[in-house]
Amino acid sequence: MPRIKLFLGGYVNYLNAQNINCRALSETLDSGRFDITAMLFPLQTAADFRRVPGVRYLRMRRPGRLWRYVLYLIGIARADVAYLPKPEIDSFNLTVARLFKTKVFTTLEIIFHDEKDDIPKNFFERYRKFEPHLYAITHYISLAAARKYSLNFTDTTLYLGVETEKFIIPDKISNGLRNIIFIGNSLERKNISDFFSAADAFPDIRFHIVGGNELKNGTVESYIAEHGLANVTYHGRLDHTALAEFLKSIDLMYFPSRSEGFPKVHLETACAGVPTLCYSDYGASEWIDSGRNGLVVDTLEEALREIGRLRENPEELRALSEGAVELGRKFDWKNIVGIWAEEIERLAESK
Repeated sequence: MPRIKLFLGGYVNYLNAQNINCRALSETLDSGRFDITAMLFPLQTAADFRRVPGVRYLRMRRPGRLWRYVLYLIGIARADVAYLPKPEIDSFNLTVARLFKTKVFTTLEIIFHDEKDDIPKNFFERYRKFEPHLYAITHYISLAAARKYSLNFTDTTLYLGVETEKFIIPDKISNGLRNIIFIGNSLERKNISDFFSAADAFPDIRFHIVGGNELKNGTVESYIAEHGLANVTYHGRLDHTALAEFLKSIDLMYFPSRSEGFPKVHLETACAGVPTLCYSDYGASEWIDSGRNGLVVDTLEEALREIGRLRENPEELRALSEGAVELGRKFDWKNIVGIWAEEIERLAESK
């Protein structure tokens, strides 16, 4: 049986959630079953990126606004199936797919907590164009988006995975709650104010921010200085290698966002034995068994109580850490990729 020609519409050498997922698929899908093509961005931000033998790469040139049309045209035209997770030049891409009879699919990866969120205009209309080959990355997203926006999803959920070996810390033992981390960009949307509130409530605990620096009225560093949060440190953006090393000193991730899908950092920190404390708004209980491998709460007040409780009960934090590692291993890409492979093969065989 000939290999299925698969185009992954992500820049696999550039740090971004969709790009990282495309990179993981290019690394874990069976090269005996799939002939894979992916894209490269002119500026490489993924320091640990290495080309995968057998994968074909299309490199973007300058100017990018024009060259992306060339890359997508080549990638889609030669493919049997194209995965297009990024919301860019969709009309062009879908037209090319129709001309060359390429099957295309995408994934919805976020559900908004509140209509007051800064939702891009026609955000969900983009996904309607991919029906019936529209997938959700969690069961909660498929139910919520179908109910709120009348989107029609396939029955299969395409969960995202994690590169366990990049983050695993052998024999990590938590000896108490001393360091709490937040990882993410778009800080206002991710409700960073609750993280600052927690830092203010627990001055004896060190709080760390990794990721974006921009706030509506300044930067993270200026906010820390203006509010006298001496126990908060901003570390900038870290690649996977640097983040994995830094997580050795971290005991808990407090992730206060309320509009998410399936945050990859939940799994990355879990592999490092760092459990997540998060909110329930986007269905985190689908993967976090609260009290066993992480904590899912509803309010800031509940989050503060959990932090205080873990500070006084290091043995419970240690148990959560052990459970978190099990969670990370469960969602290793090697365990998840088979579902993706089956769906791609089904699409390739469909009429």
